[in-house]
Amino acid sequence: MAETHEADPELSSPGGQQLPIALTVAIVSVAALLLMLGFLVFERARWFGQADEANIREWLDEARVYRKSVPDLVAELLRMHDRDGFGPLDGPVVVKRKEIADQFARLADPMRIYENQLPLFPTIYVMELSFPGTGWDPIIWRSPLPRPRGQAVQHIEFTPLRDEPRAVIRCVFRAHAFAAEQRAADAARVRQLWFLAIALILGALASLLAWRQERAKLRALRAAESTARAALEKEKRAADLEKVAAQQFARASVAAGSYAHNIKNLLVRPNDLLSRCLESGQVPQTQLAMLSEVRSTLGTVTDRLQQILQTVRREPGATEREEIDLNELIRTLADTWTELASEKWKLDLVIETSAGPLKIQGDRSHLTQMLENLIFNARDATYEYRSVLRDEARATTDPAQRQRLILESASWRGRVILRSRPGPVLEVEDNGIGMTDDVLRKCTETHFSTKRENALFEGLNAGSGLGLSFVTTVVESHGGRMQITSLPRAGATFRVTFSARGAGVQPE
Repeated sequence: MAETHEADPELSSPGGQQLPIALTVAIVSVAALLLMLGFLVFERARWFGQADEANIREWLDEARVYRKSVPDLVAELLRMHDRDGFGPLDGPVVVKRKEIADQFARLADPMRIYENQLPLFPTIYVMELSFPGTGWDPIIWRSPLPRPRGQAVQHIEFTPLRDEPRAVIRCVFRAHAFAAEQRAADAARVRQLWFLAIALILGALASLLAWRQERAKLRALRAAESTARAALEKEKRAADLEKVAAQQFARASVAAGSYAHNIKNLLVRPNDLLSRCLESGQVPQTQLAMLSEVRSTLGTVTDRLQQILQTVRREPGATEREEIDLNELIRTLADTWTELASEKWKLDLVIETSAGPLKIQGDRSHLTQMLENLIFNARDATYEYRSVLRDEARATTDPAQRQRLILESASWRGRVILRSRPGPVLEVEDNGIGMTDDVLRKCTETHFSTKRENALFEGLNAGSGLGLSFVTTVVESHGGRMQITSLPRAGATFRVTFSARGAGVQPE
């Protein structure tokens, strides 16, 4: 009798359904992971785009080529139209438009010149300032660089002034103009993302875990290398600054010595001719006193040039000591600069010396230059304060008050006090613009200067940052210490205290 075999429902039915269910779960899991990865990549790109636009706007809002940002210049231009009634063709408006165009060019030119060489900096193609509803022509800067093919550029439009729709800035740019090394790093990150996607598709959870562990080790290693590299770069920068300062001092010494030597040689002939005239006995009596004064002045100039020649041949720390009366040094410098300070600098130079002599052991030439640097620094501070008062007066909306404030700022005079007292102590006090706490902390650092941004005496727009650094070096070489006290708009006081050991005070 033939046997019949029926399929076991416990084997066929469950077994026939297990494979499709497992495959479906795997496909759904992989699809979900890929969608999540794509969403993260999309969100990351969108975030970068928003960050780029925010950075560009902040750059245009805050960047200052001179003392004013683009919003400041736009506000001044609109004030000319609203308050002063100037039209688009009037001279002040034309000048202000040119300032804005120059600001655009100076902001964007470095990006164009160093395209693909400045990491994290954008490439700017167009910067346009338009005036909707006013009928004014827009101010446009266009880059001579061609726009890249196959690469998207970004656009941003915003009003630089809040609640002021009459001025709109449009910027066309391409962000992340990385250098070759950065692009290689980007390519490496793309390859790593592909590796991650493949690992997710294959579902190799164990491999993914190992990869994450390796990534953590790699990040820690890079962090350690970055920390070490930053420390080395910091040391290198400090060494470079010291080297540059030494080179600049050497170059300045050579140049100053050369000029002083040439000027001294040029004075030989006039001195000789004056001596012959005075010794000839043929000079009228009315002119004899004037020629004698000229010869005395030329002698003073020659002596000063000789001091300069002796000074520039050595470093600030290398001194030639002699006994010096600090009071006499102050009075000599006051005689030299008082008249020029009063007539040209609009500055009162006041001396307040102690009753008796204050003897110190020091280098006369270095101490003279130190004191002159402090006087010049005080002069610049008073000039800047006068400029601030003048700017504030001009910004006043009330005509009567503006006129009064302008007259007050014009009549304001600076005041610098050269003071000495037992200790021995030397003080230079001014009523200038003063310093903030941050500037006060950095003012004696080599190459630090606020004169690159602030108004300076006689319109200069850059400072070397070596004046107070030189003063500090001279003070330390004489065994002294310097204290600086200052507040914004309240002047500054530089107090140099010489040590009793280095002062050389003679007993009675």
